[in-house]
Amino acid sequence: MLFNRARFFSLALGVPAALLCASGALAGGVVGPTELDTIGVFVPTTRTFFLRNSNSPGAANVTVSFGPAGSEPAMGDFNGDGSDTIGVYVPATGRFYLKNTNTPGAATINFRFGPASSTLDAIVGDWNGASGDSIGLYDGVNGKFLLRNTNASGFADLTFSFGAKNAGLIPLRGNWSGGDSIDGIGVYNPATGVFFLKDSPAAGAADFTFRFGPAGAGLIPVVGNWDDDDTDTIGLYNPTTGVLFLRNTNSSGPADLTFTFGGAGLTPVAGNWDGQ
Repeated sequence: MLFNRARFFSLALGVPAALLCASGALAGGVVGPTELDTIGVFVPTTRTFFLRNSNSPGAANVTVSFGPAGSEPAMGDFNGDGSDTIGVYVPATGRFYLKNTNTPGAATINFRFGPASSTLDAIVGDWNGASGDSIGLYDGVNGKFLLRNTNASGFADLTFSFGAKNAGLIPLRGNWSGGDSIDGIGVYNPATGVFFLKDSPAAGAADFTFRFGPAGAGLIPVVGNWDDDDTDTIGLYNPTTGVLFLRNTNSSGPADLTFTFGGAGLTPVAGNWDGQ
């Protein structure tokens, strides 16, 4: 699970030396019985992912560069094998580059969806309960989701409005109540610190509305199954300090996990990187 709005915050100037291990690597809904998601970061300037297999500070378990210039992260379980893998979206060309392994090399799938020179934000989820995640776009100006059930060019399979227009909202996806193979959607308002989550990919009222974290602090939302309980819950990342605040319920309250991973200007991602 992930947030992939890299344009919303400033680009990274580099990777803090404290995050590098001896090899030069950053020490950093899922199919199957184990569904624990863990964090990672994406460096926009170098298009490098640093992925960690536990929600704790330390060295990255996976370091991989992927994607052309101008890429934003768009990660998911694209082939339904239980592991989330790297992918990117390039707004300038409207193209997605998705890979079925967390390794360097050419994209497994490469296609265009939506307009070029786009101001839309990419989102990835399982919109129809099929095996594997597929892509979508969020139009913040009109408050509209455009979701596709296959990772290929074509028209959106689901188009609906959710959330306010022109409000600077950030799109989210997740299995908010657990026990469902279809991901719901949501939005986060950074100006107010309020989350609006809906259990299905459809228009209508939010099923969860709550505030988590400070308003107007420039924090970035991140979503994952942090405690392996079959439910995706929210978190926040401070792009100035690299501190993550993860919560195990979709409600107001203190963070259940707080730790540092990454550094200034990086974009947080989350997923089950090792299928365990």
